[in-house]
Amino acid sequence: MLLWLSCTQLPAAQWTDAIGRTISLEEPPQRIVSLVPAVTETLFALGLGDRVVGVTDFCTFPPEARQKPSVGGYADPGLEAVATRRPDLVFLAADMGSPALLSRLEQLGVKIYVLYPRGLEEAIAGMRAVAAVCGVAEAGERLAKELEDEIARVERAVAGKPRPRVLFAVMPQPLTVAGPDTLVGDLLAAAGARNVVPPGANRYPTWGIESLLPVDPDFIVLSPHTGLPDPENVLSGWPELTAVREGRIISVDPDWVHRPGPRLKLGLRALANAFHGLDLSLAENQP
Repeated sequence: MLLWLSCTQLPAAQWTDAIGRTISLEEPPQRIVSLVPAVTETLFALGLGDRVVGVTDFCTFPPEARQKPSVGGYADPGLEAVATRRPDLVFLAADMGSPALLSRLEQLGVKIYVLYPRGLEEAIAGMRAVAAVCGVAEAGERLAKELEDEIARVERAVAGKPRPRVLFAVMPQPLTVAGPDTLVGDLLAAAGARNVVPPGANRYPTWGIESLLPVDPDFIVLSPHTGLPDPENVLSGWPELTAVREGRIISVDPDWVHRPGPRLKLGLRALANAFHGLDLSLAENQP
C-alpha cells in the first residue's frame, strides 16, 4: 500500500508489509540485504541484482547470488554483518524471523520489510510487493503475471483428468506432511491432485503409519533436504502403503516448491508431469 506523505516535500512513500508494519522510504532502496532466498531470486529476476549487497548462506540461486557477501544463516543472520553492509532496506520472512530477530534488526536502525507467503496467492502478491517497494512495479507485474499464467496453463492441462490422492512429505523424521492451507498444498491442487491431509489447526502436522494407512495415497511426494535422513529410506519401512509398494514416490527439488518465488512454476510443472504424464519443461533457463 502506497501513501504519499505530502505533495510539498520529497515524495516519501509508506509501505505496509505482510504483518502490518509500515516503513517510509524517500526513494527506492539501492542497497538491499535479503534474508529470504525467494526474495533474492525475485530481486535478480527483476534485474535488481546490482542492488543486492547481502544475502544468506541459503541464497543459492541464481548462481550470481552466491557471489554476494553472506550475512549468515536464514533465521540467525549476523547482526554485525547486516550492519556492515549499510543497507537501506532489509527483506525478512515472518515464518523464519522470530519477533526477537525482527526487534534486534530494528535496533540497527535499518528499514525492514517483512513478507509472509503462506500460499500461492500470497507468494504472487509478495513478488509484486518486492518490486513495488524497489521502484520497479511494472517489472514486478510482468513477473507475477508469468507465474499466474503458468498456473492457469497447468490447470487447463490437467482439467478433466483423474485427480490422484497425494501426500507431500516435508520432513522425514518425524514425518511432517503439508496440509491444504500451505504453499505446497496450493501447488498440489493446481497440479491436479487431491491432498490426503485434511484441513486442520496445524498446517504441517506430524504423522505416523497409523495416520497414513487409512488414507493410503496414490503418490507420495518428497523434497529431500541436505543433511537430513533420506525420506525414501524412511518410507521403505512401510510397504503396506500402495505408493511405496508400487514405486509411486516422487522426488522434487525443494527450492522449486518451498521457495515462494519465480521458480514455483518449475515445481508446479514437475508435479503435473508426475501425476498426469505431461512433458512440461523443467529447464531453469527457459520460460
